[in-house]
Amino acid sequence: MPYTIEVLSIGEDLYADVEDAAVALNWSQTEFEFVLPPDRLKTHGLPFKQKEYYTNDVFALLREYRTVAKGHRPYLIAVLRGSLRSDAYRNLFGSHEATDGLAVINVEDQDRYTHSRRRFLSYYFIRYALSF
Repeated sequence: MPYTIEVLSIGEDLYADVEDAAVALNWSQTEFEFVLPPDRLKTHGLPFKQKEYYTNDVFALLREYRTVAKGHRPYLIAVLRGSLRSDAYRNLFGSHEATDGLAVINVEDQDRYTHSRRRFLSYYFIRYALSF
């Protein structure tokens, strides 16, 4: 039975890109299953628009999502586009709190490194899945 990892879009609707990467990964391996939130919960993170995203705020939003969504959701990844910082770093591509099953991926400057959003997201999905 695969580990299910739910992926939420934060701040704007990036679900087409998330789904594209999830479908490719789910087709090519069976250890992890990357899923989008159910329709009733897809919009939960969309109103969370920030000039600069702070990792602790994103992780708090994901914890709140767990409470609102109910059920067993041990692994959550947020995808956003914008400036992302932590206490120690600025301009992050991503961050995680692996012991709590939380991660965030920033696609803001992805095209500087690869023209494929699917490849970029796939890399980070697997990277954080392995950290969980």
